[in-house]
Amino acid sequence: MTDGPEPGVYHNVPFDEYCNWVWMSHSTLKWGLVSMEHLRAAVDGLLPIPDTNAMRIGRLLHAGVLEPLTMLQDYVVMPRYELDSENKTKQGKPTESKATSYYKERVAEFEEVNASKQIVLKSEYETIAGVAAKIASDERCQSYLTNGVAEVSFVWDDPETGVRCKGRADYWQASIGLVVDLKKHDNPKPFTTVMANLNYHQQLAFYADGLALASGKEVNTGVLVAIESEPPFSIQAAPITGSCWYQGRKQYKEEPEWAHDEVTIKVGGKEVTI
Repeated sequence: MTDGPEPGVYHNVPFDEYCNWVWMSHSTLKWGLVSMEHLRAAVDGLLPIPDTNAMRIGRLLHAGVLEPLTMLQDYVVMPRYELDSENKTKQGKPTESKATSYYKERVAEFEEVNASKQIVLKSEYETIAGVAAKIASDERCQSYLTNGVAEVSFVWDDPETGVRCKGRADYWQASIGLVVDLKKHDNPKPFTTVMANLNYHQQLAFYADGLALASGKEVNTGVLVAIESEPPFSIQAAPITGSCWYQGRKQYKEEPEWAHDEVTIKVGGKEVTI
């Protein structure tokens, strides 16, 4: 059993399989912005890996927008059994409750028949359809998300440290050196603020550098596409260039400046400088 593939570009890799590659990822690397101790713990697998509902919805949006055929193969919509005329209380009265025996039995049957697929609610499917329709009608997004390949996995050895790394680009147009990252943005703060706080520019620089090394092709432009998951499905899309691109690369390549600062702490009632 290997830890992961050799350096190169890989297509049609299931997300779960990619996650099992042990090479350094950006989600692990960014713990270094907190502290070197946190980075070590992340590398050793000692930190919890969050999987919130928001993250699950984000994966659904990725599949619906970037891999619609995958949606048909891997996902299925749960019918609204609570609205069936046969859904009744113990007293025989029609109801829309999900606590009835009828509803629970129908859901259990549906889950058993579709055990090999991921089940989504109708409301979630409608969200995906709304996002996909909005992106399809946006000329900027279409220019970024056509004439390339989606969900590209890649592995490379960092030339400065020798660390083997991995990345998974949402979209790659190899012919023009463009890598795209699709983000769900429901935060009331401006996306530029969220981008800086969550280090999206660092992630994009990390992916661009890694994809160039893995493919042997130039990757000189990174684009962030941010879209709301609720109406009106507002879109913000623009290339990351200039100082923002430079800063993202600088952040992932270097230790934070504070990592070399002297800090005085109390140990056993005595002050110690580290």
